[in-house]
Amino acid sequence: NPNWPVIMFSAANLNNPAKGFEHFLECMNNLVQLNTQLQFLVLGRSYTQPIPENLPAKFVGFETKINSILTYYQTSDIYVTTAIEDNLPTTVMEALSCGLPCLGFRVGGIPELIDHDKNGFILNTGDVKALTDLLLNPEIDWSKLGLAARQKAISTYDTQVVLDQIVEEYRNL
Repeated sequence: NPNWPVIMFSAANLNNPAKGFEHFLECMNNLVQLNTQLQFLVLGRSYTQPIPENLPAKFVGFETKINSILTYYQTSDIYVTTAIEDNLPTTVMEALSCGLPCLGFRVGGIPELIDHDKNGFILNTGDVKALTDLLLNPEIDWSKLGLAARQKAISTYDTQVVLDQIVEEYRNL
């Protein structure tokens, strides 16, 4: 259904345990069993485990074309990373840049990217119940979080902003 919100997940390799796709899969199953009106978009190399056929999910595989990746972000409403190990995931920066509120676990640099309750939510690692509950919460203003996500990307990760910071560091040497 084109009117249902789209929840996006991506990882270069869905089989990499560090990316935590199993947690996202569990969340999708939870949401489907609750008869939610959500859709899921998954990018990444093929998952080798069986995936329940009742999931309203589109698996698009590994994508390298920038315009296609951008389109996937732009057609999504929320970005989720369930990585249990990561440093500073580019996918979260990309999602923020596209104005997507982001949800992720408290690992690596993810809490530096996602400002809890401002442009998304940070969850305890592996807490699929909390992730499911957030996605079901009707009181969350996802569009407000999305605007804050875009603003953070512009004010923090824009090329000129980063370049100015680097120049300033060199001047302070």
